[in-house]
Amino acid sequence: MKKGILVKELEDHQGEKITAKFLVLESNKRLKKDGSPYLELLLSDSTGQVAGVLFEGVEEYEEMLKRGNVVDITGTVGTFGGMLQIKLLKVVRVKNATPEEFLEHSPKDIESMAEEFKEIIEKEVLDPYIKEILRRVFIKDDEFFERFKLAPAAKKFHHAYVGGLLEHTLSVVKLAIKVADHYPDVQRDLLIAGAFLHDIGKVEEYAYTPLIDKTDKGRLLGHLVIGYKKVEKVIESMNDFFEGVPEDIAMQILHMILSHHGRLDFGSPVIPQTLEAQILHYIDDMDAKAWMFGQAKVRSSPGEGRWSKFHHGLDRYVFLGEEGLSDSGKEENQQFGLFEGETL
Repeated sequence: MKKGILVKELEDHQGEKITAKFLVLESNKRLKKDGSPYLELLLSDSTGQVAGVLFEGVEEYEEMLKRGNVVDITGTVGTFGGMLQIKLLKVVRVKNATPEEFLEHSPKDIESMAEEFKEIIEKEVLDPYIKEILRRVFIKDDEFFERFKLAPAAKKFHHAYVGGLLEHTLSVVKLAIKVADHYPDVQRDLLIAGAFLHDIGKVEEYAYTPLIDKTDKGRLLGHLVIGYKKVEKVIESMNDFFEGVPEDIAMQILHMILSHHGRLDFGSPVIPQTLEAQILHYIDDMDAKAWMFGQAKVRSSPGEGRWSKFHHGLDRYVFLGEEGLSDSGKEENQQFGLFEGETL
């Protein structure tokens, strides 16, 4: 029996009995055809997530396997519907554990991304007002930036892990720079500013201790409004910077935050009405979608076919080629994607 296995190592232990410690992200009681109960689980450690199932001992282990608990499990590694799955055999509750230590983290180094993030502000942004706005949000406010570095970008949609917001934002900023260099009519610094600021409201929209979930403020206001209010406050505080931020710059930056979902039915109170706002919507959406396509392959089991499960976020199956999933992975009850009410 292999002991202390991490999610990222499971692929190499198919068919084997293992022990591992996980955070329970989801636990749902289902009924088999004969009417007996079983548990469907989603388990996590800092390296990723994996499905779990418990057929025997539901009455004994159900309380231990509640959402938010850390457990030490014994089980066998296999696949179901083309996805890795652990069949739990024994469960022990890990008391005095720190659940957030078992949340999935960005695969990229958070501190390296943070350093690059700040470097781009200093080197790429030339307009003094826009540079100062970004400095006051991300560089001069250490407490906020520490929270920003660790925040997730979503609950389960895209970059849904510790450090995900930083990873996603940095990617959108890099796309903004490339697009601005391609189209001469783009106001480069404005677009870069929108890329940096578009999702900052997610720092307060989501909590990640002990689990990634929306806060009361996040549910009631949403990250567009939260982000708008934060940036508006920073802009209003800049009367000490020359004569304050010109109104035209302020309006266009705030407009990009409010309009970056692109459509009223996607949660934006206004649609993009500047070239920079329209481009920001597209590159934000592109980065999220590219991540989802990538995860459709990463989270599949290699060597089992050509198609992913149905992905609600993309509203389609994803072609994976020779290293994807088998057609047996297409059951409609084997789906993944959005949580109810979740947006980009």
